[in-house]
Formats: sequence, C-alpha cells, structure tokens
Amino acid sequence: MKKMIRLAMKIFLAALITVSCDFPQVTENGEGGLTVVLPGESRNGMARSVLSNGFTPTLRYRITLAGPGETIERDAAGGSVTVFVRPGTWTVTVRAWDSAGVLAGTGSETVTVVPGKPAAVSVGMVVDAAYEASRADLYIHSEAELRRCLTLYGSADKTFYLENDISVGGSPAGILDNGTLDGQGHTVTLDINVDGTQAGFLGGNGGTVKNLRLAGTVLGSYSSGNSGAGAVAALNIAGGTIRNVASTVMVTALNTTGGTAVLYTGGIAGENYGIIEDCSAGGDVSATRTGSLGDPQTGGIAGRSDGAIYRCYTWGSWGSISSNVPTGPTGGIAGSNGGTIGNCAALNSKVNNTNTSMNYQGRISGFGSGTYSFNHAYALMQLDSYTTPISGSTATSSNGADIAATDLASSGSLTLWTGDSTKLDWPTFQTAATPGEPAGSPWHWYKTITIPANGISGSGIATAYVPALWFEE
Repeated sequence: MKKMIRLAMKIFLAALITVSCDFPQVTENGEGGLTVVLPGESRNGMARSVLSNGFTPTLRYRITLAGPGETIERDAAGGSVTVFVRPGTWTVTVRAWDSAGVLAGTGSETVTVVPGKPAAVSVGMVVDAAYEASRADLYIHSEAELRRCLTLYGSADKTFYLENDISVGGSPAGILDNGTLDGQGHTVTLDINVDGTQAGFLGGNGGTVKNLRLAGTVLGSYSSGNSGAGAVAALNIAGGTIRNVASTVMVTALNTTGGTAVLYTGGIAGENYGIIEDCSAGGDVSATRTGSLGDPQTGGIAGRSDGAIYRCYTWGSWGSISSNVPTGPTGGIAGSNGGTIGNCAALNSKVNNTNTSMNYQGRISGFGSGTYSFNHAYALMQLDSYTTPISGSTATSSNGADIAATDLASSGSLTLWTGDSTKLDWPTFQTAATPGEPAGSPWHWYKTITIPANGISGSGIATAYVPALWFEE
C-alpha cells in the first residue's frame, strides 16, 4: 500500500506545473527537481519583438526534456515548470505558440542535474523569423531588438511599438525607410558619438516617428561632404514625418581641423524635407567649424528645412542655438527655411552665429526664401552680441511676432496659446494627459521651463509656462 501511495505521489509531482521559482525537495531515490523558467514570466532571454508585454501571457509553451534514457514533455502557460528527472545532462527545448496556434519562437539550453540536488535553467528564446516577418506590428523592449528590427524591417510597412524606456549608444539605431515607430510616450536616452557618419537616434527617416521622448547627447564629427546631426534623425526625407516628440537632447556637430564639411544641425532633425509637427526641443544646438570652408546651418528644430515645420517650439534648456560661422544661417526654429514654418514659437534665450551685422540669423530662421505664418518668438531673445531686442517683427517674418515675458510667466493658456488668429493658432488643448495617443490635439496644459539669462533680460524667467505633449508629466 505504501509503495502504491509513493508511486501515485511521484506521478502527481512529475506532472506538476507551478508559477513559483522555489526549488522542490529532493526525492528519496536521488532524482532532482529540474525547474524550467519560461521567458513569458522571467522576460530574461527571448527576443520578444513579436508580442507586447501585455500579450506575452497569451503564449503557450511545449517543453521537451531529453536526457538519460528518456524524453519528457510538458505543456505550460508561463512561469516555471518543475519536473523530477534522473541525474545527468539534459537538453531542454521550449517552443512557444500564440493564441492562434502559430509557432512564435524556439529556444534550447543544456543543464546537468547532480544526484540528489535540485537544478534550474532559464531558456532564452528566439522569435521565429517567418512568424515575425508576417506580423504588421512588432514590439521593442531593448536597444538590441530595435537595431535588429530596423535592420530587417526598416523598409517594410510595419509599426514598431516601444514598450520600455531604453538607451541607445554609439551609432544611430538604424534607418526607418518606411512604416511607423511609435514611442508610446517612452524615453530613449541617447549617447551618440560618430565620426564621418550621420548622427542622431536614427540616421534617416522616411516613415513616421511619433510619441517619443528623447534625452542625452548627439555628437557628430566630420571632415567633408554634407553631414547631418539631429536628436530624432540626421535626415528627415520627403515623405518622412516626425510628430509628437519632446527632446532635451544636446546636439553638437564639428567640422574637424582643415575639413570642408557642411554641417546641418538641428534639435529634431539635421535636414528636413518632410514634415515635423507638434514637437518641442529644449537642448543646446551648436555647430563649430575649425577651418575656413563649409557654412553650417543650425536651428532649434532643423538645421535646414525645405519641408514643413508646424506647431513646434524650442526653448533651449541650456540657453542657445549657436554657430561660430558668420555666414552660417542660424535660427531659433530653422537655420535656413526653403519650405514652410507655421504656428511655431522660439523661446530660446539666444541665437548666435558671430555675425557682426546680424545677417544670417533670426529668431525663427536665419536665412531662406520659404514662407512663415503665425510664428512667435521670445521678445527678449538675444541675437548674437546685440543687446537691443528685435522690434517691429511680425508673425509672417523670419523673426516672428513678439512673445512678452508676461505671456509666458502667467496664465499663458489664456493670453498666448489660444486659437485667436492674432496669437499662436494651435489646436485646442487637451485639458489633461490622455492615456494613449489622443485623436485630436496632442497638447495639454502645462509644464514649467526656465529660459536662461542672456545679455538683454539679465536673468531667466523663473516660471515660464509652455504646452506639454500628451505623454509628458
């Protein structure tokens, strides 16, 4: 009778599925408990770009254990599975299926079970290539996944959803030729430092980048050619759209000693031939030429823009948009504008290109034959070494209409950012942050910034109120 009870208990334990990672006790005959930790619970190995964090629990797993003299199979829904096995070396293979019964990924690990002792193994899985290629939506959880997906599918009509805050270092994450990269309000912290190649979160964008927060630094060094540096992308091509991005990235481009490079440097994109809309940029943007050749184009949103920039503002958290070349076009929104800049606000404390005649610099744009409509600029913005404010400028000029300090320092939502055509005619604001991307205006009220001191005002504005994107606190 006791033998029958022990046998029944052994069969029961062999089939046990548990969501705990605790090791079981060792059996009397020397068999050990082998715990297989599945990716759906541990999230520590599978390249999970197929499924969202929220969808991972829908995966179903088949575990195959091949070892001394036998093969054991178990099914599981996640967590971990504990099986009592003989001592020896076991190969553990895990396959994952989605809710429709289609193979999503496979992984395999080897583990040795010592007599009388428990063991555990975490199985890292790789997404099935055919399954991944067939999906319209992919989910990004790490820098490695982002780089891999852009390499494989950057030209495909897919939507990439960023599921976590991530960091991207060294070179750009890749090129988005098509499709959509949706940050879902997450933050990408950049540490980009390149020599001779395009600099930015992306090297180039021909799709749509949206709902993204960027922080950190971008640095590009060049000796020849036309070179771009921007927080989101070095180059936003015709057909490319950058929307709902909030950046505090410090963007710097250098023309190295004796170089001839033409630098296009912007707080969002180095060069823009597409559309940039509903974005804010609050980091220093600077271009430096060490030789005598190559005129940089430097702007708070784009260095050069032959496309369109709508409903964007810049504020320069460290204080300035700058170039060291007198003939290098420099502006609070764009260095040069051959396209359209509309409904934008430049709140930078200073725009500087060392030009003693105030040429090639402007509160909105430093140069260009493009069009301007409903643009405004901080009235006390300093242009280079001049300590006298711009006067008589209008909303349809390259300097924009004045934004008084009082507009920013109190009740800005009532005096400046209305739908009144004499003010900044932005869409109606959301009254609060909206979960998920809003169907209408992405903006809500409000966040506080500080405009740094300059040679005109003498001190920064302690409480300047500006719009916040739907995902900003």
